[in-house]
Amino acid sequence: MPDCQHGLIADETETDDESIIGDEAHIVARSDDGPRGVSDLTPEDRDKYDNLVLLCRKHHKIVDDQPGFYTVEKLKEIKALHEAWVKESLHLDKEKEKDDLNYASYIDTIAKTFDFDSWDGWTSSLVSHGQPSIRYKKLKELQTIPNFIVSRFWPKRYEELEASIFNLKNVLNDLIKVFYKYADEGAIDKAKETDEDRTIRTRKFYKIDEWNPELYNKLSEKFDYHVSLVEDLALEMTRAANLVIEKIRKYISPKYREEEGKLLMTSGPHMDFSWKTFKVEYKTDEKKENHPYHGLKSFMTERAGRDLHYGEGVDTHYLPKRFEP
Repeated sequence: MPDCQHGLIADETETDDESIIGDEAHIVARSDDGPRGVSDLTPEDRDKYDNLVLLCRKHHKIVDDQPGFYTVEKLKEIKALHEAWVKESLHLDKEKEKDDLNYASYIDTIAKTFDFDSWDGWTSSLVSHGQPSIRYKKLKELQTIPNFIVSRFWPKRYEELEASIFNLKNVLNDLIKVFYKYADEGAIDKAKETDEDRTIRTRKFYKIDEWNPELYNKLSEKFDYHVSLVEDLALEMTRAANLVIEKIRKYISPKYREEEGKLLMTSGPHMDFSWKTFKVEYKTDEKKENHPYHGLKSFMTERAGRDLHYGEGVDTHYLPKRFEP
């Protein structure tokens, strides 16, 4: 019955099967003198599926006490609408199950490539020692993620989840580009040839052979800016990944990373020889946006308003050059 909230089946137990607690009711009564009993249906047809409905005891009594309102036609209409709803619901459940499996497969690849389980271990080198570094093998793995994300057949069922994944992709894209700008090219060449586990460090480009204090100071400032930008992008990547995890828990599995928790980052050693572990996340108002990361140029300014940042200011040297007509 429409809007009836009474359960008709009690769940099975460890020792017994489920129990049908609803009433099997007849649309045309079993006998001619029953509710809606006047009919050409044979006694055999009156006990067949087409003439039966399953009701709670309350509504069973109501439809039998009020046959003038609950006519044969009305009960058949109610049954037909319910059957259509069940069929559509089962179809939707199957579609949802298929979509959820697709999401789970994509998420598994992303989580493994990013190495969520060892996040603090491999990201710490990007925010430590004042010289961002990363293993070349990990860098190559990360470079596969943007194309993987863009090329998937996203179901479009959970738009917030998909938006958070693309937000993470955008941050990673810029982090890789910025890191490569002053990465040690010699180490990259050697890693390509002999050792993918080689660590690729930011080149100390402020070191010059000539005595030129003015140039040295200028390059030193540029180096410091570069280091802080890489560090801030690494922090932003962690925020973006934590947002993805939050959306996975909301739409796919509430138990996702229940034991492991959120992603953390550790930096150090600092001037006092200490190591610091951070939990960085987007603020509530930032999470309301589909893409809290607005691109590299905007981030150079917006990072100062994040929960943690290392540098400030815009350097157009990192931005794509525009060709004038």
